[in-house]
Amino acid sequence: MTFSISFCCSARQGAFAWALALAAAAPAAAMEAPVELEASLSSLLQHAPATLAASGTAQTRLSSRVDLQARAPAGSWGPVQVQAFGHLRLGRGEGLALRPGYSSTPNSLAFQVPEDPREATLAQAGLELATPPTEAGPAWSLSLGKLDPFAYFDANRLADDESRQFLNNALVHNPLLDSGGDIGADRYGFAPGAVLTWRAAGAAGEADEAEGAVQGRSASLGWFSRTALRRALLIVQLEQPLSLLPQRGRLRAYAWQQGRGEGFDGVQRRHRGLGFSLDQALTPHLAVFARWGHQTQGRVRFGRALVAGLEWQGGAWGRSADGLGLALARLRTSAGFAAASDPAARGSEQLAELYYRWQWLPQLELSPDVQWLRRLGGQTGPQGRVMGLRLRVTL
Repeated sequence: MTFSISFCCSARQGAFAWALALAAAAPAAAMEAPVELEASLSSLLQHAPATLAASGTAQTRLSSRVDLQARAPAGSWGPVQVQAFGHLRLGRGEGLALRPGYSSTPNSLAFQVPEDPREATLAQAGLELATPPTEAGPAWSLSLGKLDPFAYFDANRLADDESRQFLNNALVHNPLLDSGGDIGADRYGFAPGAVLTWRAAGAAGEADEAEGAVQGRSASLGWFSRTALRRALLIVQLEQPLSLLPQRGRLRAYAWQQGRGEGFDGVQRRHRGLGFSLDQALTPHLAVFARWGHQTQGRVRFGRALVAGLEWQGGAWGRSADGLGLALARLRTSAGFAAASDPAARGSEQLAELYYRWQWLPQLELSPDVQWLRRLGGQTGPQGRVMGLRLRVTL
């Protein structure tokens, strides 16, 4: 089995100080592994009808985002290999502004620094210390720096990349953590911190995994003091491969506590919840996925979420790089919000999304996308269809 414990704390400088100190202390290593560089440009043109737009008139918006990522060897301590990683992000366009709903946005691609749209943001930066995985013994890794919490929790092979898969925020991550706000990251979705992972003997990706996280919002270095832990986000995740079918699958179950979750009344209280993320291939070309979340404590607008969908790989019709995705989601209004809201919110916000990912060239993908939204924020009136066309270029 694999057991991993992750610690993430939203300190402005603390994680970087740790990472820099480790980089300085690590002996220089021969550049045995090449520097890995990735660059991508994603653009999305979307249209929303007047029934969904916050302004009451139809909207068409264009947004673009550039991601630059790098990973390189940074030294070693005996069997421990050190790698440095970084991720820069910049973009233009804030995307559509819809009527208030439970899903935070139909465009998870949109990224823009409000103060200066030309400014790039350091999304991730840090060090990873790891022992190499073996068949005979356990391995572990420690990541320090500014991290993406969803890179370690709630992963899903079919629904966690808005640049290639689903666009609606409720389908990219667990809605209670992301759209609901319990993840507690910064406004761009990242948080300085640390991640510790331990994996038992076995091939990577074929062993069970368990993860835990602590993420806070303090700017001090006292990350793990009793007071900081009471106010932090705590997550524990168990992950294991599924062997019920011949095709591969994976299940991730997790529980969290957010010490300073913001309720629908604007007051910060302790929030708790449970969830799982599952993906399972049924045939060489067809796979299904599901996510579920249940808020067990906290004054939240929606307290339960269920997401299910599929992806059909293009190999079934002779285009192996293409893909067709379909997903449905229901976000259930909480009893507390139903009683406090005026007009009263009832039932579930419902949404569906369909996309086709067409690889035009090896580095260029085009994806027509359509989303159907009903009962935004638990209200009976708002409903409509959001149309979009996504372009992705990779280098």
